Amino acid sequence: MTSCFHSVRYANHRTSTGFTLVELLVVIAIIGILVSLLLPAVQAAREAARRTQCQNNLKQIGLGILNFESALSELPAGSKVKVPDYCGGNQCRGIPLPILIMPYLEEGLLPDILKQRLDARNGNGGAWGLIAADEGDDVGNTRIEAYVCPSTQNWPGILPRLDYVPVVGGPGDTSIGYHPRDPNKQPIAINARGRVYSNGPFNMGVAIPLRRVLDGTSNTFAVGESVSATRYGAGPGYGTDEGGPSAWWFGGSCAPQFASDYSGHHYRGLRSTYKPINSHLTDPQTQADQQNDACFSSDHPGGAQFVFIDGHVAFLQESIDYDVYQTLASFAGGEVIQSDEI
Repeated sequence: MTSCFHSVRYANHRTSTGFTLVELLVVIAIIGILVSLLLPAVQAAREAARRTQCQNNLKQIGLGILNFESALSELPAGSKVKVPDYCGGNQCRGIPLPILIMPYLEEGLLPDILKQRLDARNGNGGAWGLIAADEGDDVGNTRIEAYVCPSTQNWPGILPRLDYVPVVGGPGDTSIGYHPRDPNKQPIAINARGRVYSNGPFNMGVAIPLRRVLDGTSNTFAVGESVSATRYGAGPGYGTDEGGPSAWWFGGSCAPQFASDYSGHHYRGLRSTYKPINSHLTDPQTQADQQNDACFSSDHPGGAQFVFIDGHVAFLQESIDYDVYQTLASFAGGEVIQSDEI
């Protein structure tokens, strides 16, 4: 019996290794969703790193202030003024706190050429108009990393920008009161540059000993962030509605009759707590009569960082109670602050 074998030819199927258009679109959509979820986390991580670096900058500044106090038995002045040595015409210029503490910072930032100028000025040999540096020379155009917050991207071309400014005071029982050097305690009015405060630890021409910080060094602001433009800030916006940032060599000015008239203060490199944190976002402070009223501010979301006189750094929400905010700005107001209020 003959068996019949049927030959069956099977089709040779080729397996496809590519994506269909629908599959490709699904993959792209999934990747897009993952990226959209990941980007905020990356941005938050980067801002956290920048904020930590900003905190370290403030800690270094706080350490410089304490080292200054250890060496000289007094806190540095907000702006050192010698009358009539630093005067000419109808105004006197000061040497600002960021320069005064430079030799006491960890990195010893005081350049030799700047030291020569300061030595000459203290010997009454420097030109009164020089605050200690100038935008037109190498010293005045120096960027000091410890004085710049990495979160701030404004004014990238203004190298001497200062994002950390000393606290001159703010509203309270002694606000618009009297200057610490005034034996007659004559009231200080609002002047052509804004409000003049003297209840903070760093003032024009005043260097207070640490023992006078009666409110406690852990409850008193020393230096805070301020990225607000002011009318007489550095850069091409000087004297215009655009304004500009502070510079580390800005020393402020006062009247030559400083020993008897304490109203003619132009703070420049100092700030008060008169305006709430970050109020410049809704209330630009670039008018001539608001120069002294510029607020503390930052490009960190929701608030700004401050270093206290004891050297610790805290991030303050812009929603902080206004009265508590003012209390932290005075050094001998006698107020009581609960730790959970900060």
